[in-house]
Amino acid sequence: MPSKTIAQRVRLHNALQLFLGVGLIPVSFCLWWISFSFFRFAFFWPLQFVLDNASTIAFYVAWLCMIPLAIEGVRRTRSLFDLNDYVHSDFYDNFVMQSQSGRALSAYYGQPIAMAYLVTQVLFAAPQTMMVSIRSFRSLLPTDETIARDATRILRELRKSRKWTPAEEYKEYGAALMLLDKLDLIWTENKSGRIEIRYPAGEP
Repeated sequence: MPSKTIAQRVRLHNALQLFLGVGLIPVSFCLWWISFSFFRFAFFWPLQFVLDNASTIAFYVAWLCMIPLAIEGVRRTRSLFDLNDYVHSDFYDNFVMQSQSGRALSAYYGQPIAMAYLVTQVLFAAPQTMMVSIRSFRSLLPTDETIARDATRILRELRKSRKWTPAEEYKEYGAALMLLDKLDLIWTENKSGRIEIRYPAGEP
């Protein structure tokens, strides 16, 4: 693969990541607004019957709720709206659903616990979308021609050997290795604390 081809793939990769990162910014803002509005309404509705300034209190409480939502959303590693995650969560396996009467009541009232799970997933969508946007910007690759030439040479050597090679043999070309890894042009594996790389098996 010539260096010009690698450079073209880098530009395409960067263009897609920029499109994703920039495009998700307004989406993230909209999702944060939906989450904020949900918390504000959830606190305003009961408070309006007992307090005159319920709207103001609900506003500030909703802002406070954004803090743990942001922290937990950033820390979250599981996929959103994952059926397997739902089945193994307390929303599905709880004391209500463990009885026949509980399951019957849940079905009669339109699966409120399942709806609660969906609400949490929608709320987590705001910080998750924000993190995807940030990761897109952080995944931008260097466009230096020297790095592209180094990557081409490494790829040529790995293609010739067709075996796992210690990455430390190319320790002077860390940027080129990162570029090849990000573009999925090589395999990387941690073997007993040592990173090894190779040209993908079966590739021409």
